[in-house]
Amino acid sequence: MEWKERLWGFNAIYGFYENPQIFNFEFNPERLIVRNLALRTANRQLYKDFLYDNYPFHLRAELKKFDRVANNLLKLTAADAARFFESNEVNVVCSDLDYREESAIYTALSVEEGELKSFMRNVDKNLVENYVLPEQLVNRTFLWIDGSALSNFAV
Repeated sequence: MEWKERLWGFNAIYGFYENPQIFNFEFNPERLIVRNLALRTANRQLYKDFLYDNYPFHLRAELKKFDRVANNLLKLTAADAARFFESNEVNVVCSDLDYREESAIYTALSVEEGELKSFMRNVDKNLVENYVLPEQLVNRTFLWIDGSALSNFAV
């Protein structure tokens, strides 16, 4: 599907074109969708242009974050992802889009067991950026994993 058509599909759910004032920069679905596509296709210019047109004050800092993720982004089979999660003690991941999306990018996290419940309480299937357990993802053909939040990760 053409990515702009995909934006309209997400807009039907979130209404970010009709109600942009209800979304801040961090949780703007349009920004997250464009960022996701730019990361998965290694198209930094796409994201840079989007930021320049829509969020010029965030451009420099956001591109630094983008580059850090791009340098730590892995496309893994489910089996390789399970090994990655185990070897890096990953016990929760945060999706950039709806966690059920095949194209979602999951930031791998290792949190204290006592903190794990607080992460899991905030799951809202209608929102982007949800925290889920790695076990919820192992039935996928492949996963996009962002290891940038881990201090030293091994593939």
